Order: sequence, then structure tokens, then C-alpha cells
Amino acid sequence: MKKTKTKLVLAIADSKAGGAQKYVLDIAMYLKKKNLDVEVWCPRGPLFGKLSKNNLNVLQVNFNLRNIFKLRKLLKKNSSLVINTNLLGTTFYIWLASLFSIDKIKIVSTLHNPIIYKTLNWKKRFLFPLVLKLISNKIDIFIGVSKYMCSQITHYTNCKCECVSTAVILSEFPIINNYREKENYNVGIIGRLSSEKGHIYFIRAAEIICQKRDDVIFYIVGDGELREELERMVCDLGLSSKVVFTGFMDDVNTVRLDMDVVVVPSLFEGGNSYTLLEAMAMGIPVVASSVGGILDVLTNEKYGLLVAPQDSSAIAEAVLKLIDDRIMAQNIAINAREKVEEAYNFSRNAEKYVNILIGGEQKI
Repeated sequence: MKKTKTKLVLAIADSKAGGAQKYVLDIAMYLKKKNLDVEVWCPRGPLFGKLSKNNLNVLQVNFNLRNIFKLRKLLKKNSSLVINTNLLGTTFYIWLASLFSIDKIKIVSTLHNPIIYKTLNWKKRFLFPLVLKLISNKIDIFIGVSKYMCSQITHYTNCKCECVSTAVILSEFPIINNYREKENYNVGIIGRLSSEKGHIYFIRAAEIICQKRDDVIFYIVGDGELREELERMVCDLGLSSKVVFTGFMDDVNTVRLDMDVVVVPSLFEGGNSYTLLEAMAMGIPVVASSVGGILDVLTNEKYGLLVAPQDSSAIAEAVLKLIDDRIMAQNIAINAREKVEEAYNFSRNAEKYVNILIGGEQKI
């Protein structure tokens, strides 16, 4: 009797630009190259567009209560299905749609964000742990994108969790050499303009640095709901000539190639932070908040400089340290690149990911 080929579905309820979405895109492209039967379910948005542009099988699916029966039909339609849900909300809706015994479905849940974090309102702080505990009995395998996330998942579910870290495709990130003394220095923050990314602390740090040096330009790369508020803040602080808003960029490397320091002042991070790992891969020294998955990656003064979250003075001090001491900056950058090559190489992590999804069913 002929064995039915396993179909892999990557599902994500949010198609906006972000770390979880990049994770899904990179994995989907890897699975396609391995000639595996893979399809992505997500709503329309930037991720949907990138998947279509790369000729990946993508199905528009809206994850909400109104579509539960449509989701159930989709699940029943696909035999020998392994569905990898990304983000807690996606996992909840797939769990709900799969109730009352749909056979031959393996659910693997990948969680990217802390279960509880600072910007979460009190209702969600109460609800999210309960939801995670409720759905855990239906999940075959949990995946955390960092050791930190695995500890969170185990804490709230008492379930075993596999760690498949956020990782980068090294060939996409050329190593640069910006360690010499220069006439001007470029310091950047890269990511969605939202409160949890800590842009206001970056701007306040820029104000402190500008009081001490006149040769630093600051780049805010990305777009989001805080754009106008942050632009007003820069104007009010008299930093308009020192701070550049690039807006959304498809190819961040065009601006990152000229950066001397990258700052990651996040209030929280579930994963290891793409912005962090990509800068490290390019040999750019980083200053980052000592939170969540970042602590899995950085050892202070070896792979980067760690600062307390929401501390603009500490950010400014760390940036100035890297600008003033170019030998330290170079040593940190070299160590960081080696760290990424060793522990956060996408190809190696993707192989582990596929083995978790399909076990020994098919060689990769």
C-alpha cells in the first residue's frame, strides 16, 4: 500500500512585517528547496505578498471566530497533515477548529513572544496563560524560538519544548569593517515602530550623545504606528538634523552597511531578535536590552554590550564606549560573528526544525 505523503502547513494569524513572519518565510523557502509539500496559511499583508512573490504555495486564511468552520473544513480536507502554528492566537484558532477529533493531524505550535509582557493589558495577562494551558493537551509538540521561550512554555504548560532558535542565513549578511576612526559615526535602530521596541529610549539616548559629540548620525529604520509621534519627539528635542527616518526598507543592508553601532532597546524579546543576530552576522557591534531571548545570545562585553531596559543613559554610555574604543568594538564584532556562525546558522537550525515536524518520515 502506497504511503501518503505528509503535507506541511505553516499557519500564522498575523501577516504584518515582524520576526515571526520572517521566521515563517525563511522556513517556507527552505522547505520548498527540499521539495517538501508545504503551504502557508495567513491573511493578506506583507508576508502574504512576499510568499507569493517567491512562488510559494500560500492560502489566504483569516484566523477568527467567524471562520472556525472554514478552518475546520480545511483541516478535514487535508489528510496526513502536519500543521505548524506560529503565535499563540494562531494556535488557539487551530485548536478550536480541530476539536471533536479530526484524525491524522499533527499540531506543532511555535511560540515567538513571551506569554506575559510589559505592554500587555490586564485582561490578556490573565487570559493568555489560561489559553496556553487549555490548548496544551491537543498540541503534539511545542517549539520555542529561544531557550527563554522554551522556559516560558514549560512553565505555563508543564510540557516538553523543543528549541529551534531564531537564526540567520549567513550568505545574506556580508561582513563589514567599520572599526577605524572616522569623521562621522552612524548609529541605528531597526524594526517596527511600536512601543515594545523602545524607540523613545533610543531617541533620548541620541539627545545625550549629541550633548557630548557632534559627529554621530542616528538612523531609525522601519515604519509603524509610532512614526508621527517619534518624529514629533525628535523635532521637539532639536534633533532633526541628527536623526534620519528611513521608513520601511526591503533591503535593510543598504543602510546597515554604513552603521557603526546597532541598538536593540527592546522592552521584551521572546526570540533572539533578528535585528540583533543580523547585526552580529555583519560584524556590527550591538547595544541591547538585557531581556528575554537576548540574554540567550549576548555575554556582556564579549558579544555585545548589555544595558537595562528603558535606560537611555545606559544606552548612550554604551554607544559612546563603542565609538571611543574602536579596538573593543572590533573585538566584540569578531566574537559576535563567530557566535552567530556557531549557534545561529539558519541551515543547521532548519534541519532540526524539519526533523521535529516530520520525524523520520522523510530524509532531508
